[in-house]
Amino acid sequence: MHHRHLASRAVLGAAFALALAPRVASACGGFFCSSVPIDQSGERVLFGVGDGTVHAEIQIFYQGEAEKFSWVLPLPAEPTAIGVGSDTVFRILEQQTNPQFQLQWPNQNGCYYSNGWLSDADGGAPSAGGGEQNEGKGVEVLQSGDVGPFNFAVVKAESAGQDGADAMYQWLDDNGYDQPEYAKALIGTYVAENHVFVAVKLQKDKAAGDIQPLTLDYPFFGGCVPLRLTSIAATPDMPVWAYILGDKRAVPVNFFHVQLDEAQADWLQWSNYYGAVSDGYKAMAAKAVDTAAGRAFLTEYAGDTNGFKGLFYKPGLYDLTALKTIATPWEYVSQLQTSGLSGSALMLSIFQTHIPKPASVTDEDTAFYNNLSSYQDALAGQPFDAAAMTEDIEAQVIEPLKKAQAVFDQFGYLTRLFTVMSAEEMSRDPIFLFNADLPNVSNVHTAVAKAICDPGQNQAKQVEVTLADGQVLTYDVPDNFGPPVLTGDAVGGSPVKTIERMYTQGPADVVAPASVASVDQDFESITIGLLVAANSRPTIVRPAVPASSGSGSSGCSAAQSGSPAAFGLALALAG
Repeated sequence: MHHRHLASRAVLGAAFALALAPRVASACGGFFCSSVPIDQSGERVLFGVGDGTVHAEIQIFYQGEAEKFSWVLPLPAEPTAIGVGSDTVFRILEQQTNPQFQLQWPNQNGCYYSNGWLSDADGGAPSAGGGEQNEGKGVEVLQSGDVGPFNFAVVKAESAGQDGADAMYQWLDDNGYDQPEYAKALIGTYVAENHVFVAVKLQKDKAAGDIQPLTLDYPFFGGCVPLRLTSIAATPDMPVWAYILGDKRAVPVNFFHVQLDEAQADWLQWSNYYGAVSDGYKAMAAKAVDTAAGRAFLTEYAGDTNGFKGLFYKPGLYDLTALKTIATPWEYVSQLQTSGLSGSALMLSIFQTHIPKPASVTDEDTAFYNNLSSYQDALAGQPFDAAAMTEDIEAQVIEPLKKAQAVFDQFGYLTRLFTVMSAEEMSRDPIFLFNADLPNVSNVHTAVAKAICDPGQNQAKQVEVTLADGQVLTYDVPDNFGPPVLTGDAVGGSPVKTIERMYTQGPADVVAPASVASVDQDFESITIGLLVAANSRPTIVRPAVPASSGSGSSGCSAAQSGSPAAFGLALALAG
């Protein structure tokens, strides 16, 4: 596996990949822009956990040459279905569940606070082959074929020992899934745990812009993010989101859970982000996670899925018949935009296929496709097949949205979990199970603000913010409209309100800072010592006596007491 600079390669990651994107900008009015674009600086996966079966949708970001893209996903069992999804699902999920900090400003009486200064203390977000799946010595090809823009093969080592590990490593190398030498030990770990490997490449006629999220169905009992493999190419303080659908709230059972102290939130700044997640918020979350051995999650949203009914797809939303009859490409794009579909890398690739940019046009692709009516002369005489373009949009964009809607309609509860971690902290893979005894968590945080002026003035010299728990924060406002300064007892406080240990029943336990190290060691045994009845969801309850430290694998695995780890999920990017 060849690692290139983050700005020009896909990041080796478990379950996801990284790419770069500009920070939130105002709407540009064209098809390929959005007022709240998805943050592409992190990793995200969607799990739908049913009765012994998991449906996973894995977002893939990749910047680089198409022929160098490859992906290797170790799974606990042979998948029963492999398909493609839509980036729009994650964009909608992010917009609907992003943390929001909302200030109410009642009864100002002629005194106002004007935020002439608005930036983020931590800076903006960074800018942003078929025929190869052959049987090899010691490796069995269980499935192979095409799905969406991908060629795939599901392979398994014929033995679980070192010979099997060597054979699998060699098969991946022979078939162009270049692995670094230090990945051999990880491959051997998954071979020893009897995993299969899903190996994915782009078809030879596909471009990087054709990449879609990958969907998989497989037998498992919960959600698990394979952070051990992510560590191979993790960037410092890498954000990770897990969206988990089920029948109740999802909780981490082998990682800490932390709650942020709202007194440390930058209310006067974050309330201006209108649903976007600021870098300052992520920095605060990272500090909170660090107080819990660097291995903790925040719950950013937990509640029913009623708000997602018809959000991804509903019958009659798109008039495909009318689209097929449009004669010119500029009229087609105008009608497409009013239909509710949004621009994406995949949609741009479809545009490039069906409305190729004339050689006489030197503008950037997005500028060209956002304003086709200005290029009517250049497009004159160029053939345009509206029916063929509509069929591709239906197959590649709309059908995945229809399937995603069916998944959401199947489950009644959604949990969004978030962490920020660096490579050295990714020593085990978090497992998420369910707890019906915990309350919902709103992504909307509210407080009441009051501007305070000197007599005869209308510009605030101070702002008081009263939190939901009654605590009052005071900010001094500089005369030069510089950043407001927090004063009083809240200055220098901890970003974390509580560090918790969670179970599948009952309330969480509050963990004292002095006990973090010992509890973190206890978590190592949970990952391999879950008491799992056959074909049922495991239960993790509060121990009657302190748990032993345990040892062994730290992967996404669970087994009956006394037996080797038998289940697991680890998704690794190679290429």
